[in-house]
Amino acid sequence: MKKNDARLTKATNFYNAARIASNFALLEQAGFTESALEEGGTLIGRAVRLVRLNAFPKEVDSRVLVAIAAYQSRWFPTVRAALERYFPEMAKLFFADMVQLDEKRSPISVLEFLETLGRLGKGDAPFGAEGVDARALLSERMLTAEVEAEGHALVAEWNQLAKEEMNVLVDKDEVEEAISAAWKWRVEWAEHARAVIKSRGILRGLGIRQIRNRAAAVETTPALPAVSETATPPALPAGPAIGTVEERLKAS
Repeated sequence: MKKNDARLTKATNFYNAARIASNFALLEQAGFTESALEEGGTLIGRAVRLVRLNAFPKEVDSRVLVAIAAYQSRWFPTVRAALERYFPEMAKLFFADMVQLDEKRSPISVLEFLETLGRLGKGDAPFGAEGVDARALLSERMLTAEVEAEGHALVAEWNQLAKEEMNVLVDKDEVEEAISAAWKWRVEWAEHARAVIKSRGILRGLGIRQIRNRAAAVETTPALPAVSETATPPALPAGPAIGTVEERLKAS
């Protein structure tokens, strides 16, 4: 099982694109609903967590975990409070699939937090241009680029430990099942999207390739006329008389 499974990446990209209001409105024409979006977030979130848990280090320096857990406790509430006050929609998007985990698993939640913070600051989907303004507000609340870098450094230190001996906490079949469920969700709604969205640009924005229908040329053989079993066979054209063997010998 690869840590970065292409199916999970594509499902996540589609999910993030579908959360954008303009894209969601188009997908609604294909029957896409808030419930469908929520289902995708649940499936993808579970798969991502299982993939990361499956690569959890066997021996972890408690000092690193304590520091990461403290980082989580410090910044999760601060970001939530600031965004909910000034950018309520951004807050919903930011914390849609994010939860604070216990100390042992805090590196996973902090990594998700930092990745989402990075997308917010760049204005990437699903935040858009307003995400840049929201990130500037967080900087004013002391979550500066330097503090963000500190979080990355802590997670990087934890990842270094993960390169040593591993303790697989989740069965590989369970991980595969979770990824497969997220992928099937994406495949279904991608097909529905192709049926109603004809713009290649919009489909590309959703991470969907447009499939052209190319009907294969099929050679057909003309059907023979039906013949009744009781029909009289057609008469053959009359030919020259052949005669008996003796008559032919005399003739020669």
